[in-house]
Amino acid sequence: SEMCIRDRFTVDREHPVVSPDGKKMLFVEDRNKIMLMDLASKSVKQITDGSNFPDRDGGFSLEWAPDSRWFATEASLNRHDPYYDVVIINTDDLETINLTNSGYFDMNPQFVLDGNAVMYITDRFGMRNHASWGSQNDVILHFLNKEAYDKYRLSEEDFELLKDCLLYTSPSPRDVEES
Repeated sequence: SEMCIRDRFTVDREHPVVSPDGKKMLFVEDRNKIMLMDLASKSVKQITDGSNFPDRDGGFSLEWAPDSRWFATEASLNRHDPYYDVVIINTDDLETINLTNSGYFDMNPQFVLDGNAVMYITDRFGMRNHASWGSQNDVILHFLNKEAYDKYRLSEEDFELLKDCLLYTSPSPRDVEES
C-alpha cells in the first residue's frame, strides 16, 4: 500500500529513497532539507536544515549504505558554494563525516564493495578551466577502512598473509555495533 506524506500545506517532498532494510526512507523536503521517515511509526526527523544546499534545486544524491544506518550525499560546506563535498551521515546520531573537503565539485556518491568504500565523481584532479566552465571528471574510490583497502589492492594470497600478521583495529564508522 502506498503512503501519502503530503500535508495540507504546500510543501515539496521529493526524491524518496527507501533504506536497504526497508525500515526507513530519506526524502527531500522544500527542495533542500533532507528528511528521514521511520516507515513503521511514520515519524519524520529532519536530518539537515537546508543551509548546506543553497541552490534549492533538489538535485543532490541520496545513497544508502548497505547497513541502513549511514547514507552518502553532497553538501556545500565551509562556504564553498557552489562546490560540493561528499559526506556520509549517520541517521541515528546525525554524525556527519566529510570525505572530500576539497572545494571542487565532488558528486554522485555511491556505496560500493559491500559498503566499505564510497565511489564518487570529482573534477579535483582532471583538466580544469579555472577561468570559466568546463572540467574533466575522475572517479574516486574512497575506502572507509584499511581492511577493505588492503583486500582491494592485494592478491588473495597476499591479503591472507597480511591478515594472518595484522589485526585490523581501525573500524569504519559502520563497524561500530549498535547498542
